[in-house]
Amino acid sequence: MWPCFKIVILSAMLVFELSCGHSESLRIPDESAFSFAVEKYIDSKNMDLAIARYKTFQLDGSGLQADAVIAMKYAGQGPKVTSRFAFKFQKTDRVWRVTSHTQLQ
Repeated sequence: MWPCFKIVILSAMLVFELSCGHSESLRIPDESAFSFAVEKYIDSKNMDLAIARYKTFQLDGSGLQADAVIAMKYAGQGPKVTSRFAFKFQKTDRVWRVTSHTQLQ
């Protein structure tokens, strides 16, 4: 009985270790198109930011609208602290565009 108990405990520890602190990678269709839209948008708003990483991404059922939470970092010289922003996207004429953004706490 003792060897079986050890196997169960070791298996549980392995599952915990593999899942703790690791999130499933985001599935973003054509991520470069969304990143380009964000870069173009932040340039138009004179925001000196760059994409650090996508935190969440959701495409609606029609495939014409999307929402993403993106960690953004200061693009210039200085500290590389990130802030989270929620971006809304709209696809028109087969091109993704950012329609709005909100800085998150």
